[in-house]
Amino acid sequence: APDELRCVADLESTRRSVAPQTEIVYEGQKNHAAWLLLEGWANSYKIVPDGGRQIIGFPLPGDFMGLRSILLRTSDHSFESLTDAVISEVSQQRMTQIFQDFPRLATAIMWGASRDEAMVV
Repeated sequence: APDELRCVADLESTRRSVAPQTEIVYEGQKNHAAWLLLEGWANSYKIVPDGGRQIIGFPLPGDFMGLRSILLRTSDHSFESLTDAVISEVSQQRMTQIFQDFPRLATAIMWGASRDEAMVV
Protein backbone atom coordinates (compact mmCIF):
# COMPACT_ATOMS: atom_id res chain seq x y z
CA ALA A 1 0.00 0.00 0.00
CA PRO A 2 1.22 3.58 -0.58
CA ASP A 3 1.41 4.33 3.16
CA GLU A 4 3.53 1.22 3.71
CA LEU A 5 5.86 2.20 0.86
CA ARG A 6 6.32 5.65 2.40
CA CYS A 7 7.06 4.02 5.75
CA VAL A 8 9.72 1.77 4.20
CA ALA A 9 11.28 4.77 2.43
CA ASP A 10 11.31 6.63 5.74
CA LEU A 11 13.24 3.74 7.34
CA GLU A 12 16.11 4.57 4.99
CA SER A 13 16.15 8.28 5.81
CA THR A 14 18.79 8.25 8.57
CA ARG A 15 21.60 6.92 6.39
CA ARG A 16 25.05 6.64 7.90
CA SER A 17 28.24 5.37 6.29
CA VAL A 18 30.46 3.04 8.29
CA ALA A 19 33.96 1.77 7.60
CA PRO A 20 34.90 -1.90 7.36
CA GLN A 21 35.08 -3.74 10.69
CA THR A 22 32.75 -1.30 12.47
CA GLU A 23 30.82 -2.95 15.28
CA ILE A 24 27.19 -1.98 14.73
CA VAL A 25 25.55 -4.04 17.48
CA TYR A 26 27.39 -5.96 20.19
CA GLU A 27 26.31 -9.04 22.11
CA GLY A 28 24.75 -8.04 25.42
CA GLN A 29 23.93 -4.51 24.29
CA LYS A 30 20.73 -3.10 25.81
CA ASN A 31 18.29 -0.39 24.78
CA HIS A 32 19.54 0.31 21.32
CA ALA A 33 18.10 0.70 17.86
CA ALA A 34 17.73 -1.77 15.06
CA TRP A 35 19.76 -1.05 11.96
CA LEU A 36 18.80 -1.53 8.35
CA LEU A 37 21.70 -2.54 6.11
CA LEU A 38 21.35 -0.49 2.92
CA GLU A 39 24.69 -1.08 1.17
CA GLY A 40 27.74 -3.25 1.70
CA TRP A 41 28.51 -6.47 3.50
CA ALA A 42 28.21 -7.31 7.19
CA ASN A 43 28.24 -10.39 9.37
CA SER A 44 26.57 -11.51 12.55
CA TYR A 45 28.47 -13.51 15.13
CA LYS A 46 28.62 -14.76 18.70
CA ILE A 47 31.70 -14.74 20.93
CA VAL A 48 32.58 -18.30 21.95
CA PRO A 49 34.14 -19.25 25.33
CA ASP A 50 37.71 -19.26 23.98
CA GLY A 51 37.28 -15.67 22.76
CA GLY A 52 36.84 -16.58 19.10
CA ARG A 53 33.90 -15.78 16.90
CA GLN A 54 31.24 -18.07 15.56
CA ILE A 55 29.85 -16.54 12.38
CA ILE A 56 26.07 -16.84 12.33
CA GLY A 57 25.23 -15.20 9.05
CA PHE A 58 25.70 -12.45 6.53
CA PRO A 59 22.93 -9.85 6.39
CA LEU A 60 22.21 -8.58 2.88
CA PRO A 61 21.19 -5.06 1.92
CA GLY A 62 17.58 -4.65 3.02
CA ASP A 63 18.00 -6.84 6.10
CA PHE A 64 17.54 -5.62 9.65
CA MET A 65 20.36 -6.04 12.14
CA GLY A 66 19.58 -6.09 15.86
CA LEU A 67 15.82 -6.29 15.44
CA ARG A 68 15.48 -9.15 17.91
CA SER A 69 17.28 -7.18 20.59
CA ILE A 70 14.56 -4.53 20.41
CA LEU A 71 12.00 -7.22 21.09
CA LEU A 72 14.11 -9.12 23.65
CA ARG A 73 15.71 -5.99 25.16
CA THR A 74 19.24 -7.45 24.90
CA SER A 75 21.24 -8.37 21.83
CA ASP A 76 22.17 -12.04 21.83
CA HIS A 77 24.77 -11.63 19.08
CA SER A 78 26.87 -8.97 17.36
CA PHE A 79 26.89 -7.36 13.91
CA GLU A 80 29.93 -5.91 12.20
CA SER A 81 30.48 -4.34 8.79
CA LEU A 82 32.90 -6.25 6.57
CA THR A 83 33.16 -3.59 3.86
CA ASP A 84 32.28 0.05 3.60
CA ALA A 85 28.57 0.01 4.34
CA VAL A 86 25.56 2.27 4.63
CA ILE A 87 23.16 1.66 7.49
CA SER A 88 20.03 3.38 8.75
CA GLU A 89 19.02 3.56 12.39
CA VAL A 90 15.48 2.65 13.45
CA SER A 91 14.79 3.46 17.09
CA GLN A 92 12.87 1.14 19.36
CA GLN A 93 10.10 3.73 19.57
CA ARG A 94 9.87 4.03 15.77
CA MET A 95 9.79 0.25 15.34
CA THR A 96 7.01 -0.04 17.92
CA GLN A 97 5.04 2.68 16.13
CA ILE A 98 5.49 0.94 12.78
CA PHE A 99 4.21 -2.32 14.26
CA GLN A 100 1.13 -0.53 15.61
CA ASP A 101 0.40 1.53 12.50
CA PHE A 102 1.28 -1.01 9.81
CA PRO A 103 0.44 -4.56 10.94
CA ARG A 104 1.03 -6.03 7.45
CA LEU A 105 4.49 -4.48 7.35
CA ALA A 106 5.16 -5.70 10.90
CA THR A 107 4.18 -9.20 9.82
CA ALA A 108 6.54 -9.05 6.84
CA ILE A 109 9.42 -7.79 9.00
CA MET A 110 8.88 -10.48 11.62
CA TRP A 111 8.48 -13.16 8.94
CA GLY A 112 11.86 -12.17 7.52
CA ALA A 113 13.49 -12.19 10.95
CA SER A 114 11.94 -15.57 11.77
CA ARG A 115 13.07 -17.01 8.43
CA ASP A 116 16.63 -15.82 9.09
CA GLU A 117 16.54 -17.30 12.60
CA ALA A 118 15.25 -20.64 11.31
CA MET A 119 18.20 -20.88 8.91
CA VAL A 120 20.67 -20.38 11.77
CA VAL A 121 19.29 -23.08 14.04
